[in-house]
Amino acid sequence: KKNKEFKKLMEELKSRNVILKNQIKDRKKIEATLNHAIGNKDLMMKEVHHRVKDNMQIISSLLKLQALNKKSGNIDNIIHATDQRIQSMSLIHEQLYNTGDMVNIDFEKYVQTLMDYLFQYYKVDPARVQQNIIIKGITIDINLAIPCGLIVNELVTNSIKNAYDGKKEGQVFVIMEEEDKHFQLIVHDTDEAIILEDYDGKDPSFGLHLVRILGEDQLGGTLSINREDGTKVEIVFPKSGKMI
Repeated sequence: KKNKEFKKLMEELKSRNVILKNQIKDRKKIEATLNHAIGNKDLMMKEVHHRVKDNMQIISSLLKLQALNKKSGNIDNIIHATDQRIQSMSLIHEQLYNTGDMVNIDFEKYVQTLMDYLFQYYKVDPARVQQNIIIKGITIDINLAIPCGLIVNELVTNSIKNAYDGKKEGQVFVIMEEEDKHFQLIVHDTDEAIILEDYDGKDPSFGLHLVRILGEDQLGGTLSINREDGTKVEIVFPKSGKMI
């Protein structure tokens, strides 16, 4: 009888040992998952701080450039323009945080959000001025998205303010096409208002000067302007960008 009881206890002990081993394995897995999550959180926080620092530097540079430009206008214009540029950058980060992807941007979704914001900001009647966004399934790195977003912001704003501020009707196109090693970004309006002055002149407006800096110096692209059907600004740049 004692032997049977002993065997029964031994079997129970073995069974509990198996359960305990499984619990230890599960605990180790949970600990590994938590450690990985903590590591990812630390990396994410470092990335956030890095992005914030970069954005502050961009904003600082924009303010300095605009302060030096002779055609910046009064302080109210500078504040409104800077606020708008900051908003175009914040929309990118809002999309990043909503999707959980800290690197890549759905550029079509971003441009749509930016265009809606600009049309609301300037109280543009969508029945009078039509948006045309032709960007299908293109995802770009945040380092490219910020200068591209600022370029779209400058050119669409210029178009809205100068071509469609009255009762005039027309269309604004934002097009992004992808090739093997390059992107092609086009902003086109059916009027001739994006460029009101000689873009290649010695003293262009700040916004147009900024477009050239972003397109050529930062993205490492080639900029061209076509005035045959309204105004079309085209920038072809490598997928890696220049990023100096």
